[in-house]
Amino acid sequence: MTSSFQELQTLPERIFQKVVDDINAGKFQPGTRLPGDRQLAALYGAGRSSMISALRLLQQKGYIERLPMRGTFVCKDVRKVTTEVKLFCPFPERVMLPENVGYPSFIVDTEIMQGVSSDGAEKNFSVIFRHFEDSADPLILRRQTEFIQANCRGVIFIGHQFGHLKELIFQQEIPSIVIAPQFFWNRDRLPSISYDQEKALKHYAAYLAAQGCRTLGLLSMSPPQEADRLDLELRLTIFRKALALHRIKVREYPAMTYSAEPSNVVYEELSRFLEECKTLPDTLCGTHFPTVSVLQRLLCERRSPCRLSAFTGGGIFSLLYPRIPYLRIPFFEMGRVASNTLVNAIRSSSPVTGHIVQPHIWTEEEKIQTGDSSCISNHSSL
Repeated sequence: MTSSFQELQTLPERIFQKVVDDINAGKFQPGTRLPGDRQLAALYGAGRSSMISALRLLQQKGYIERLPMRGTFVCKDVRKVTTEVKLFCPFPERVMLPENVGYPSFIVDTEIMQGVSSDGAEKNFSVIFRHFEDSADPLILRRQTEFIQANCRGVIFIGHQFGHLKELIFQQEIPSIVIAPQFFWNRDRLPSISYDQEKALKHYAAYLAAQGCRTLGLLSMSPPQEADRLDLELRLTIFRKALALHRIKVREYPAMTYSAEPSNVVYEELSRFLEECKTLPDTLCGTHFPTVSVLQRLLCERRSPCRLSAFTGGGIFSLLYPRIPYLRIPFFEMGRVASNTLVNAIRSSSPVTGHIVQPHIWTEEEKIQTGDSSCISNHSSL
């Protein structure tokens, strides 16, 4: 780690660090009253205004309590504050654009955020989530790195975003890790948290075969973003090969429209599909939430014997359509493993290492099955 990472720029910040060092050294005990700001200013060789600014910083960070008419006291749980590890997780500003807002992005971001911060209280770390501009501009990158250096000790990235910022973080040796739901997203030199996509899809194909699936109709949408299209095609290619090993015949039904929500347009198109399709496969599989949601409604209205399954999704899908099997991508677990891995590396001053998390299959019986359940239990001990 470079010395610039811990460099303090202003006089109040330098005084703040000196007081923190004195608290850690036992000069000021937890629960004891501090001298007045004039005495402290003389003790640390600073002006009164700089000392007051440093005291504000100490209060903001949770080191001291300033009680009216009583004075300033060192917090009783100051040891928790002094050992807390602060992490930073940036989100690109473009995810807030209307065209990028929908169920998929909401589910991924929410579940990863919950996973990243889930062990914060127990493991004594906190996470700052903030939207950053994904830019190559040197001035913007400098401001972003200054914010990171001043507010945290490690960075968690999600996916392929912030390529230039990642490279800068790597060069400055700031501890960092990437959560990569799609393994090819992680093209940088930082360690990553991913999941065994191929193994998971093979287990899902085996599950469908065990349920009696012999013909499967894939109803797929074409996402507008190229990265999403490439990811979907890669997963479908692996899935088709896995289905072929179990002698399951696949029929392709590409949708003409794309929607992030189960809209009327999706309903009308799938209604025409069911009316025009003379012989349905015994199982229909929707690749996106809108197709699965609308198909569930249509098949129920028509009382069709055709079974319905979904392709992949987040944990919340088990609530959106609880009796439909699908492969659950472990966004929550990847976030949890990422933060724990990074915190452990920071505290032990050791290199950050990547991990692979095993997904789950959510079955019709509303039980979670895994091809290798030990994969999750091993990571949960981090």
